[in-house]
Amino acid sequence: MAEDDDVIRGTKIDGNTVYDTTSQDIEPYLDRAKFLRDSAPEHGKYSKTAFGCVYACTIPSVLVEQMMRGQCCPDGVKYNVLADDPDEARRAYVHVQNSHSALLTVKGKPFAKKRSKWH
Repeated sequence: MAEDDDVIRGTKIDGNTVYDTTSQDIEPYLDRAKFLRDSAPEHGKYSKTAFGCVYACTIPSVLVEQMMRGQCCPDGVKYNVLADDPDEARRAYVHVQNSHSALLTVKGKPFAKKRSKWH
């Protein structure tokens, strides 16, 4: 896994415009996700082994920021994985599952679009 200080922030000046730049090497995240995905068992892959929940994906912090700004994909839709609203967080995880599937640490589709409610 990448270290906490793998994000590089800077400033770029272009004429009268100032841009904040952020970069991060996401290869360690992709490599770790692929390793975990390849080593996941065929049965029981969604067992709650880590922290009492399923470890289903790894999202680099730069991608989290891009998703919140609507810059991760060309459609410009904003997603917030850190949202207090569970429906918004689920929508963000489903987006990661569909558009950034290389970050999943398990095979298949661990995130459902809608949560089943038992009455």
